[in-house]
Amino acid sequence: MDKHYDVVIVGAGLAGSVLARRLANTSLRVAAIEAVEPQLKERSHFDMRSLSLSYGSHFILKKLGLWDNLASQVNPIESIHVSDQGHFAKSRFYAQQFDIEAFGYVIPVAALNKTLWQGLEQQENLDIICPASINALKLIEKGYQLKLHTSHGERAVSCHLLVVADGGQSPVRHWLNVAVKEVAYDQFGIIGNIGLSQETKNAAFERFTLSGPLALLPLSERRMAFVWSCDEEQLENLQALDSSSFLQRLQRECGYRLGKFQWVSKRQVFPLTMAQAEQVTVPHAILVGNAAQRLHPVAAQGFNLGLRDVETLACLLESGIGLGQELLDCYQEQRHTDRQRMLKFTHALVRLFSSAYLPIGILRSLGLLGIDFCSPLKRSIAMGGMGMWPHQRI
Repeated sequence: MDKHYDVVIVGAGLAGSVLARRLANTSLRVAAIEAVEPQLKERSHFDMRSLSLSYGSHFILKKLGLWDNLASQVNPIESIHVSDQGHFAKSRFYAQQFDIEAFGYVIPVAALNKTLWQGLEQQENLDIICPASINALKLIEKGYQLKLHTSHGERAVSCHLLVVADGGQSPVRHWLNVAVKEVAYDQFGIIGNIGLSQETKNAAFERFTLSGPLALLPLSERRMAFVWSCDEEQLENLQALDSSSFLQRLQRECGYRLGKFQWVSKRQVFPLTMAQAEQVTVPHAILVGNAAQRLHPVAAQGFNLGLRDVETLACLLESGIGLGQELLDCYQEQRHTDRQRMLKFTHALVRLFSSAYLPIGILRSLGLLGIDFCSPLKRSIAMGGMGMWPHQRI
């Protein structure tokens, strides 16, 4: 006989596990289905990445009671420097100008994932089904039935509400017949860490180079994570370089404002696209995180946007709204503006700063200069990057 739940979360990665923790100790019966065991995740390429947590996101993690455990593993971003290679203007943002301690925090994905999973299986109203894969999904009268393959054999579960949190390539999204609009930027992201000869001073850098956007995020006193976007031809050239030559090339693109680069870690590559599900709700199901949208990393906002998806859904569930159509309608309405704004903002940044057309370059410089001298505009941009748009609930 099927075991029935109020909520089944498919995917207990970062977004899914945050939602599972938010719903722990509620009156809801919850199950989280995850394909990969935590110890295997820690050794995967995904968990070698670092994330930029916005100021708003850190409040969400505080609400979960996790921030004390994470505080020793995060590095604050106290200033952000934006520049366009070959052009004169720059914009600088300092947290103290906004009376906050940091714009956000950088954390290794492995550290965040480990903290989220600690104690998750001890929650009384939560079942973790892991490792498990979904063999079949069927719409029933008041929810869904899922056929699972687990390490203990085949089993079935059913639920009133299905939360789809299984990532950007979501199989469940496909089974639900949710169409996806995708923009291929013909770019790839190269990620890794570098060592510095001087302290980072908790500064983050967004450098728009001729090869593509380059982000540097402070990990510790003398270590930074980088994400470098480039096209396929440039990728081939960069991949052909050994570590020493790659480090020299990176230094040339960045200059010496951070001193001399000392070493570079193993590099990893992934394609860069933007995608958005045309619907974030279907009968008895809600999409969150990368299953709902995937952003270009130029503004480091993908996880933060997904975390706001989860927080909105959790608040609605805690409000007693129920698991029916009213919940779906409210979720869709409350997430629409933030989601569309961030998708358009990220897309515009990529298009604007990927153009080598000289007049566009001049306009970029004037724009950066204008931001630096226009306090209201600078504040609006900073608040958006912190996940705190005007009138947005955190």
